Amino acid sequence: MKYSVLSKGKRENIIKGISCWIILTIFSVNGGAQMIRNSYYTVSISAGGQKDFSFNITHKASGISRKIVPQLQLVFTTDHPALRGVAMDGQPGVVAWNTSKGLIQDIGELGSTTLKATAVQQKNNELLFSFGKQPEGEVSLTVKFDPSQQAPLFEMGLTAARQGHYSIGFTGMPSVDSSALDFVYQPLTWSWKRFPSRFGLTEEAYANTAAVFTNHHGYSEGLAVSIDDIPYRYALAAQWNNAGKADNKFWSVFPADGPKGNSLFGMAIRNPQGKAQATVFSPLPGTEKSMMRPGDHYKLSLVYLLYPGNWEQGTSFLLSSIFRYRNERENNKVSLNGTLDNMLDFAMNDVYSGWNKELKASDYQFDVPGTVKNVSALHPLSIAMITGSDEIMQRRALPMIEYVMSREKFLYSTSDSAHQAQVPSHLLNGPCVDIGELVGLNELTKGQTPAFSIEADRLFGKSRQLNMNTETGGGSWQDYLARYRMYKRKDDLRKAIDGANDYLKQVYQRYSSTFFDSPGLRDKGAGFTTDYGYRIYDLYELYQETNNETFLKAALTGAKQLLLWTRSNPSPPPGNITINKDGEVKGIFPGRRVSAIEGSPFAPMNETSYVPEMTVPAWQTSLNGLVPEAPNTYAFGPVMLAHHAAWLLRLAYHSNDTLLRNAAYNAIVGRYANFPGYYFTSLHTDVYQRFDYPLHPFHDVKYNAIFYNHLWPHLTLLMDFLVSDFFFRSKGKINFPATYAPGYAFLTSNVYGAKKGSMMGNDSIQLWMPTHALQSDGTAFNHIMGHSDKDIFIAFTNTAKKITTEKIRLNRDVIGWSAGRPYSIIEYKENGTSRKAILKNGELSITLPAGGFTCIRIKDIYQERKDVKQTQRITGSNSNRFVRIKANEDSTAATTAMIIQPTDRLAKFYAYCNKTEKEWTKCNLRYRLNDSKEWLTIEDNTYPFEFDLILPAVKDKISFEINAVRTDGSRISFPVQTIND
Repeated sequence: MKYSVLSKGKRENIIKGISCWIILTIFSVNGGAQMIRNSYYTVSISAGGQKDFSFNITHKASGISRKIVPQLQLVFTTDHPALRGVAMDGQPGVVAWNTSKGLIQDIGELGSTTLKATAVQQKNNELLFSFGKQPEGEVSLTVKFDPSQQAPLFEMGLTAARQGHYSIGFTGMPSVDSSALDFVYQPLTWSWKRFPSRFGLTEEAYANTAAVFTNHHGYSEGLAVSIDDIPYRYALAAQWNNAGKADNKFWSVFPADGPKGNSLFGMAIRNPQGKAQATVFSPLPGTEKSMMRPGDHYKLSLVYLLYPGNWEQGTSFLLSSIFRYRNERENNKVSLNGTLDNMLDFAMNDVYSGWNKELKASDYQFDVPGTVKNVSALHPLSIAMITGSDEIMQRRALPMIEYVMSREKFLYSTSDSAHQAQVPSHLLNGPCVDIGELVGLNELTKGQTPAFSIEADRLFGKSRQLNMNTETGGGSWQDYLARYRMYKRKDDLRKAIDGANDYLKQVYQRYSSTFFDSPGLRDKGAGFTTDYGYRIYDLYELYQETNNETFLKAALTGAKQLLLWTRSNPSPPPGNITINKDGEVKGIFPGRRVSAIEGSPFAPMNETSYVPEMTVPAWQTSLNGLVPEAPNTYAFGPVMLAHHAAWLLRLAYHSNDTLLRNAAYNAIVGRYANFPGYYFTSLHTDVYQRFDYPLHPFHDVKYNAIFYNHLWPHLTLLMDFLVSDFFFRSKGKINFPATYAPGYAFLTSNVYGAKKGSMMGNDSIQLWMPTHALQSDGTAFNHIMGHSDKDIFIAFTNTAKKITTEKIRLNRDVIGWSAGRPYSIIEYKENGTSRKAILKNGELSITLPAGGFTCIRIKDIYQERKDVKQTQRITGSNSNRFVRIKANEDSTAATTAMIIQPTDRLAKFYAYCNKTEKEWTKCNLRYRLNDSKEWLTIEDNTYPFEFDLILPAVKDKISFEINAVRTDGSRISFPVQTIND
């Protein structure tokens, strides 16, 4: 054996190293001075000995310090626990396991060991905790800082020693009595003060914001899964494990060999002892990741949230710093204006758009075959006005007005059979809209259709069920606000303010602790996403009317909570990804329904779409910024019916909150080139983004659900977003006053056309958005347009992340410029300066920085189109425009007739009867115009019994008589009436 002879210096260095190791080991057991830090936090080992091993985390700026226990819970079972999605407190998204012991919701009951660290080492700027070997394996915990995070990270590690299902959970967070909480968050639904009734893990698939935290004693505290450890793929909920199971009627038709739940982690804010304590477990037993063999390794990093202030400040820190939330998007295949043009072309396509001409509504066959549905007549009416399209006005807006004025509910069924899904109506017992819709219609038509105000007055204060069984109306503060806007009676505004204050006492001054405190939902609890927060849009509208900062602050608080519902993870990786693998994309649903009966399953079909495999930047497929339709439908992904985006931009204008701005852009920009359908469960396809995606018969639109009644609301939200975006970017210098369109559920937008606005200091500008008005050699720019009596204004914004130049050409068929004629231009720049230029031959070259905007004024180029001139109020005439009469022989039979006048050149007579095919076999209308001696007859032999005709002149009076034949063959008649005289 040979020995090396060491110099004295080397021997001393070795001895010093051994001594340091001995000292470090002593500190590891007994506590000591170990500390790691960055510019924001310090983490130090606290004294206390092996039985009370802990470390303190201190937020430097505030001095807040919290004691954390290095404690892990190791879960191991050799059984194969079947992962299931269950409800807790009536809310989905929580996991449980089917085992030989029965259904288990507490993950610890699968078989677990609680482990506390027995030693710690400091290595560079990390603390490495060790726990000793266990028969099941070895666990580790590393507390460290990462350059990409302000907050410290807890990295949990696991090495398996046996074959079986594993999970590891961090359970060392401080616990707090629930009574001390000012705010709580466990995704999706446990927020405000809605504390879970028991311990349950929300799975990754439902963790839009993958964090659990509380706010108490002036700071927010919790855990978030590191954004770097959440893989870029769409996590499917455990409910997908029901696919193919014969005992589940709904899921039985889904392919048994298809997608399965694959959530990586679960998180809870309530511990099994009933205290508030943030906990995260991963992987989830029963998933592919949890099945481990001896020697397999697993790790997951958690970010510790500790931030001073209220929960709103904590949420801002969580999203901006921990999740590094940003504006991911820019225009993609087309500009947003290109998307609008494509969608409008689709909306006017009677073959593909699902429009039912006879029933005056959109096909709703995906959910309830045999029904049609409309959301709001304000949507097509406004679009018709601001695009200047007489075709949209006559073929969509007017029929939808007739529909909402006559039907009893938004959803109309051609049958009155029992047990139909979503509780449609078969009756003409309208209107089927809220007071706010009637007020909006009255405003857009300048009061020329008295039916709107008359029916609003008749229905005011009555509680109705217009969408499914949701109660609305009943003299709500929103109704008083709407009526104030119509009549300007101070008492209505006072009642709106008082009602809103009472509402805020319930949910704002003391946060909600139940799911049953939303007006109209007290019997069955919250349903749609917007039911879980504040009436943000209504509060903002009341602020607009009163300038009362209380309502604005409440709306901003509601918007901050809504951010927790918008997806912030997973984050798209830099660079490209491959999508549409092998040229095939499987549909979310296995087929289409063939029955309207509640609970009817899908009839299977080939749901595969064939599109080319390709490579694209990952951000193009990210779903961040989107929200669920409702928790109970979120297993099928978020939706792009993002009405919240425009509202967030307007609120960002008032608050300068970049998170609101970024969430708004992420929800809308660069997502699709045409109507994209509903629900999205893949980050690796662009099938729904293609301009021709919806241009097929219903059964050939295969990737996701297709709800044709969402088409006009979707067009409206995009228009609302564009107008709001320029309002935000211009700091209010581009501003078009809106008309409120309440819709139902979360389908709430502002619509435009009733009022003129301003662009860069120029007043009395009419918003004007004709389709295909501009052509560009790029797709980065979005634009809005307006006109004065002689001039056209066009504002551009650059969505690209770099300086961009685009050549713009004005479509001569829309903007009638003259060849060779120079037009004077004034360009209003973002910095407030302006310059003059000349437009020749309809061509412009625009250069904008990233995110920049500009506005140009082209003088003496606007030419009024006589066929679509906006209506002006005509007083003192045509007041007799609405009547409701009873039959001579039957007092229960009623006919309602009205004149609908949307413009000063267009008026329509419309009449409907309230009897069904069970009582009448046919009906006819006899009428004459003015004092003509000739009476004309129109017959209607199928229910619904209704009549309409365009008047040759808007002031033509019409005399009419309704006659009907009963099912027993007897005849019935109504008194002759004359209206519009």
